[in-house]
Amino acid sequence: MGYVVAVRDENARKICAENLGRRPRVLPGSPVTLPLVLEAERKYDVGPVFTLPDLDAALPPGGHVVEQPASRLRDTYYDTADLRLARSGALLWHRRGGTGPPWTAQVPGRELAAKGAAGRIPEELVQLVLSLSRGAPLLATTTLLVERRAYHAVDRAGSPLAELVDDTMSLMDGRRIGSQLRQLRLTASPGIEVRDQIGHLLLAAGAVPAEATPAPVRSFGPLALQPPDLPAPRSLGPDPSAADVMIEELRQETVRLLRHDPEARLAVSPAATGSTVSIAAGTGTRAAASDVRVDHGALAALAVACRRLRTDLRVFSPLLAPAPGRQPTGVELLGPLRGLAGALRAVTAPGALRDRLATLDASCFDADALVRLDGSLAAMQTRACAALATAMTGAAYPRMLEGLVGTARAPRLREPAHAAASEVLPALAATFWERFRHAAERLTARADAEQWRSTRRAARRLRRLSQLAEPAVGTPAKRLVEALEPLIAQLDAVRDADRATQIWLAASEVRPTDRALAIGVGRLVEREHVLATSARAAFLTAWREQEWRTATEWLI
Repeated sequence: MGYVVAVRDENARKICAENLGRRPRVLPGSPVTLPLVLEAERKYDVGPVFTLPDLDAALPPGGHVVEQPASRLRDTYYDTADLRLARSGALLWHRRGGTGPPWTAQVPGRELAAKGAAGRIPEELVQLVLSLSRGAPLLATTTLLVERRAYHAVDRAGSPLAELVDDTMSLMDGRRIGSQLRQLRLTASPGIEVRDQIGHLLLAAGAVPAEATPAPVRSFGPLALQPPDLPAPRSLGPDPSAADVMIEELRQETVRLLRHDPEARLAVSPAATGSTVSIAAGTGTRAAASDVRVDHGALAALAVACRRLRTDLRVFSPLLAPAPGRQPTGVELLGPLRGLAGALRAVTAPGALRDRLATLDASCFDADALVRLDGSLAAMQTRACAALATAMTGAAYPRMLEGLVGTARAPRLREPAHAAASEVLPALAATFWERFRHAAERLTARADAEQWRSTRRAARRLRRLSQLAEPAVGTPAKRLVEALEPLIAQLDAVRDADRATQIWLAASEVRPTDRALAIGVGRLVEREHVLATSARAAFLTAWREQEWRTATEWLI
C-alpha cells in the first residue's frame, strides 16, 4: 500500500491514520461485512527494494498465499489547526475508492464509520470527536493517495490464517515527492500459530520491527509529535506543593471526562438505546416492557469525572485566583458541570430502578402494573437520553470543555497555592470539617431533605480533600477518610431513597387513573421511606459514636 500526501494548506501539518486497512464499526444505515477477527498486528519497516520472501514455508501442509488485487484509495484527513485530534490519538478522514462507508472517525478505543458526501463531515462523527476538538473548526489538512497490496495466507481448505499488507508511502508536498517509507503489517487469526513463523521469515529477509510511532506520523513535523493539551498523569514528589496536588487532580479528572465523552455519546445514541418504547399490558408476565438499552458504565464514568471536578473546584477555590474583573478560576464551570451531572442522572436513575423492578419479589404487586411501571420508566429514560444528547451537542458544552482544559493546564493561582501541600491541605480540610460538623450536629431524624443533602455535600468534600491529602499527610488523613466512609454510605442511602421516591411518583403520574399502578407505586414509596428512615438513624448513631478527636487531630 502506498501513500502520496498532498498538503492543501501550508499552515496545516500532515496527519495520517494508523491501520488504514482496518474496517471500523459502522453507524446505522451503513452496513458492511465485518472482517475476520484478528489478533493485534505486528509492523515491520523495510526498504524500498525489499522483496517478500516465500511465505508458503511458514504455512501448514497444503497452505498457500493468495495475492489480492492492488487497490488505490484517496483519503482526506480533517483536524483542527493545532492538530488536537492527532496529538490525542484520534483521526477523522474521508476515503474515496474503498468498499465501505467513506467517512471514519477513530478515537482511543473506538472506531466508527458513516456515509456522507465528500467535504461534509457527518454530524455524528463531528460530535464523536468533540471532546478532543472542543469545538474548534475541523479543516481538511492532508490528502493521501493510497495504493495497497495485500496477501492472504490460507490453509488447505481455504480458511484464512493470516494477512500481510505491504505499505509503500510516498509523501508529497504539493507536487514534490518528499520521502518514501515502506511498512509491512501482519495479522493472524486467533489461535493460529503462523504469525511467528511468518515474522521470522520477514526478519530473515531484512525487515526490522517498526518504531512505536506510526509510520506516517513520523513525517508530520514537530507539532504532530507534541503531547496533547493535557499531559498524562504523573507521580508527585515526596513533598509536593498544594498547587501540584490540585493541578494533577484537575488534569486527571478532566482527562477522565474527555476520555469517556465518546463512550457516553454512543451510549445514548438511538442506535444504542433503541428509540421505541412498547408497553406490554395485560400479559400477566414480568417480561421487559421496552427495548431501551443504555450502557450505564459509560455514563457512570462520565458522572464520576463530573462529580469530582465539581468537588475539586469547590474545595480548591481558595487557591484559585480570579482573572481581572472576573470570578475565581473555575467558578464559571460549576453551573455547566452541575447541568451535565443532572442530565446524566436523569438517564441512569430510571435505569437503576428498572433493574430493581426486574429482581423485585412480585408476590405483593400486580404483575401487569409492574410491567406498565417499567414502561413508564423506560419512556422517562428515552426522553432523558435525548435530553442528554442535546446537552452534549449544544454550544455551551465545548465552551465548558475548553474552560476545563484551560483551568487544568494553567490555572491562575493565589500565593498560598505554592506552599507545601502538607501545610495547606490540612488548613483547607479544617474549614470543611467545621462545615460538616456544624451540619451534622444540627441533624435530627425529622430534619428536612435539604439539611440531609447539605450534610452529605459537606461530608463528601471533606472526604475528597482528605483523600488528596493522604500522600502528603499520611495515616492521619487516611484515618479521617475511614471514619467518614460509613457515614457517607448512610447519607448516600438517604439521598438514593429520596430520589427513588420522586422517580416512582413521576412514573405513576403518567397514568393517573391506573389504580393498580398507584397501589404498586405506593408500596414502593413506602419501602423507600423505610430505607431512608433506617439510614438516617444509622447515620445519627454513627456520628455520635465516632471518635472524631483522633480522626481530626491533623487538621490545622
